Amino acid sequence: MEMPHKFTQANDRDLEGVWVKPNGRRFCRWRFDAASSTLRASRGVVVSEQSVDAEGKDLEALKEELPRIALELANQGRSGASASV
Repeated sequence: MEMPHKFTQANDRDLEGVWVKPNGRRFCRWRFDAASSTLRASRGVVVSEQSVDAEGKDLEALKEELPRIALELANQGRSGASASV
């Protein structure tokens, strides 16, 4: 299933976004905390977190990498699997 992604915030300190189902409903949302290098993805009431090594990566690299990892986290969180990306 092809899903579009939208950033809700994308500056040098904060990155967050949403993945949207083809029917227009939100699939999951995510937020990256640069201070703690923690990516948090939520799908419904299920929230998953993962540390992400952002050192040395510019904003464009993070904008490409983080949404993909967040989508994987949201899928794994719903299935009960542990995240390892």
